Amino acid sequence: MNKILANFSSINEVLQRPLDGTQKQINEVIKKQENVCIKLNEMFKDKEDDEGRQFANQAGIVDSLLKIYSTYDLNLINHSFTSAFVSITQPCSVDTREQLFRDNIYTTLFRLLKYKGQDKHVVIDALMSIFYILSALAIKSKQLETHPHFEMVNKQQGVLKLYRLFLESRDNESKDYSAFCIGLIYRSKEIDYSMREDIIEYVKSRISIPLYYAKDQVKLVLSCLARNQVNYAQIFKFNLADYQAEMIKITDRSDSSFDLSYQLYKQIYICDILSAILQDRYDEDLRQRIIDSGIIDSLRTMYTKRDPDLFSCSFTELLAKLVDYSSDNIKQQIVSKKLYPSLVRVIELTNEDVTEFAIQSISILLKYGNDVDPLAEFHPHFEQLRSCKGITKIFELLYRYSNKIILRCAALSIGYLYKRREIENQIMKQKVVDILLINQKHLDERIKNESTKVLEILQLEPVILASSSSALLSDSLSNSKPNQIRSIEQIKGQQKQEGTNNQTNKINDDSEEEIDANKVVFMSQIEIDFKHPEKAQKQIDEKVKYYEQQIKDQKIKGANIEKIRKSLEDQVKKVQDTFKGYKSDSESESGSEDDQSDDYVDLQQQQQIEIKNQEIAQRMNGEYEQRYQIVEQQNRDKNKILNQQLQRISKRVCIFKLINDDLRSQTLSKQENACIYLNSLFNKKEDEEGRNLLDQTGVIDTLLNIYDTCDLSSINRNFTQIFNSITHPSPNLNFRKQLFRENIYPSLLRLFEHKEDQFVAVDGIVSIFHILLPGASDLKQPKTHPHFEVLRECGGIQKIFNLFRERKDKASKDFACFCIGMIFKARELECQIRREVLIYMKARLDRYDQGQQSTAFHALNCLALNPSNRYEIKREGINISKP
Repeated sequence: MNKILANFSSINEVLQRPLDGTQKQINEVIKKQENVCIKLNEMFKDKEDDEGRQFANQAGIVDSLLKIYSTYDLNLINHSFTSAFVSITQPCSVDTREQLFRDNIYTTLFRLLKYKGQDKHVVIDALMSIFYILSALAIKSKQLETHPHFEMVNKQQGVLKLYRLFLESRDNESKDYSAFCIGLIYRSKEIDYSMREDIIEYVKSRISIPLYYAKDQVKLVLSCLARNQVNYAQIFKFNLADYQAEMIKITDRSDSSFDLSYQLYKQIYICDILSAILQDRYDEDLRQRIIDSGIIDSLRTMYTKRDPDLFSCSFTELLAKLVDYSSDNIKQQIVSKKLYPSLVRVIELTNEDVTEFAIQSISILLKYGNDVDPLAEFHPHFEQLRSCKGITKIFELLYRYSNKIILRCAALSIGYLYKRREIENQIMKQKVVDILLINQKHLDERIKNESTKVLEILQLEPVILASSSSALLSDSLSNSKPNQIRSIEQIKGQQKQEGTNNQTNKINDDSEEEIDANKVVFMSQIEIDFKHPEKAQKQIDEKVKYYEQQIKDQKIKGANIEKIRKSLEDQVKKVQDTFKGYKSDSESESGSEDDQSDDYVDLQQQQQIEIKNQEIAQRMNGEYEQRYQIVEQQNRDKNKILNQQLQRISKRVCIFKLINDDLRSQTLSKQENACIYLNSLFNKKEDEEGRNLLDQTGVIDTLLNIYDTCDLSSINRNFTQIFNSITHPSPNLNFRKQLFRENIYPSLLRLFEHKEDQFVAVDGIVSIFHILLPGASDLKQPKTHPHFEVLRECGGIQKIFNLFRERKDKASKDFACFCIGMIFKARELECQIRREVLIYMKARLDRYDQGQQSTAFHALNCLALNPSNRYEIKREGINISKP
């Protein structure tokens, strides 16, 4: 112990070194501090080590890290420094996390949110650290009271800082954890109206994302928020009857891969949202409504019939949350559903999380069966579980898993079942007693008291308790691997060592059940790396090699290595088929672009504008012809040998240079007339040569400079329609690629700010649409759009979304949607944006003409290259097949 503390003290000594001396010396200190932070991260990341964290805290490491965060120039801090603190905050017990709290912790961590460097993980680490510190008291303190740190955070304007970051953040993790922190701070307190819908709807949307990385955090946040009735009303805005209708849909292997995934995820979402609301919540009315809706019956059907590869832990978690914190009346109704046989089938599945929630439900229902009639001679549910071989299956869990929750619940279940019965199998007895004795020392009073109670139920003699070895269980917990079970030979060997007779391979003489040797080897789930699917075969080979060795060493009767390999290969194929996404039905051609902004202009007004502009164009044509003749006369001697084609090109170049000169002049009327003339040349006309010459003569850059620098009130549609006309129609997408400049999006986005002429903004968004199109034209390859980062960095994505949200005209809203679809090609669209865009497009699709529909479907297919987007599109009922 002293050695461990000394090791942490030496690390802390490095962290406390001052930044004194020359720049070289300062850099050396920072590098050493960075290295010990990396070491701390390696020690604690993803490791449950409460003792080690407590030693680190005692050695002063937490205080030293906070001092670095609060005093160093933020430019000196990187991910190595901040990740160390995150790793200390989790994974660990709530009590250990609570000990990390300091009066200055929020002030210090909020300071990191000001970081503006390139390493985005600094801010993410700060948010995660805030979240885990908040979560300790959110879990431990009284659930119906406001979070104990609410005032402390609020005094520093912490909520405002988090909400601002939530609105401004471009990466999902920062947005996620800023919303999560706000949710915890507002536990049992009505969240401010200004942010309530944004935060709650966003958090809800995260729980619907397939394979979402922070689902447990989302459930905790929703659980905290739901303790206030106003927040609860915002969260619980659905009809249980509709949920039940979805739950009864049993997915069929005959469905397409996408339909299968879609229905599966929909059912998972239903269970997750209900589980989050029910978590640690006494709510008799809600539980009764869920039972009355028939959802319990649907769960039982799932447990009984569902293909294991299409089973999620969300299905068993919902039942666990229903029975926990429920009244005896609710438990009795659930018991009457006769769920034990289906739950026994579930605990045989190889998914540890599925089993964990299933055995929790079993132990809670068995506790109820004991408590409802404590004077009964035997447990009333014993025969139900014996008849479906449930007692054997629960016993097997003690050897299959090292998961502490599974071990505790299995031990409790066996203890309840053997009320006033003799556990004749000494192995079972010893294992159960070991686990219960260890849990008598648990920090959670609820677990401690229940373990003591079950030991009393078993009525064990003191000598048995005294001889029970806690070390035996500790060895089992540290050495056994998840999803593995000892062989019959190992069990028999232990039985022989402990002096049991050779008949103890039976669980109980009353149960007349024997362990099936063919079920001793349990198939472990293979974790598919979807980014590197080629690794699946390597995993299969490794698993087969493991089982070959196990068969060789243990001589398991009846095992067939080829069947094992086939089982593993089938499992991999099923999972890949389910989640591989889809193959787009669309070809690489781009969507039709006939739906120009002119479709939205009042016809009479447009005719008047066109007549006037035609007159100006004719006048300007004559003017430019005269000016060209002057220039041409000056250069005639130089051009004697030019052929006719070169002369024609030379003339156009000359005229375009003259036009560019006018555009660069400070005379507004001259600039406007030049734009009108150019529009007459290119509006709705295919002229690839002319467009290229415009680019070469600098006209494109001059127009962008006008949009970027001129007073917007001096710009009207004559100035902006020309850029729209230059970008379209242009059948060669390479020209549009050629138009790209670093300033093109900032210049066009500025047009959105025009307050007088709505069509200036329309021309801006339509031009952006045409510039984006080349990067979104290929739907065969799920590549992200090449301009995404450029738009993100200049705030373009948010500005386009704001245009969609704030403008009333359909032109702006339509093209903003189309642009968002292409910008987020093969990339997950932020949930709030996605929700509003999809709802709008769904309402508009039937009103578009054929060309507009083609463009809309192209944008939707760009989004659908990302599985999460595709799931949400399907969920909205949008058929993305092209009409």
